[in-house]
Amino acid sequence: MLFTEYNLEDDKQVSFDEGKAEGKAEGIAEGKAEGKVETAQGMKAENIPVATIAKITGLSAKEIEHL
Repeated sequence: MLFTEYNLEDDKQVSFDEGKAEGKAEGIAEGKAEGKVETAQGMKAENIPVATIAKITGLSAKEIEHL
């Protein structure tokens, strides 16, 4: 049996499996972003140059300076 839910924000029907997969993908993306920030914080604590941290993590210099 296929379950569906109605998403009021997007005004469309989304199957339960599609919604579950979408939520999982969002969670993975958030986890990767958090990992980059944690890595950058550790590198910054070791006084690694911001340009090097940015190159390795993919974060901007501005993001790193605000950590």
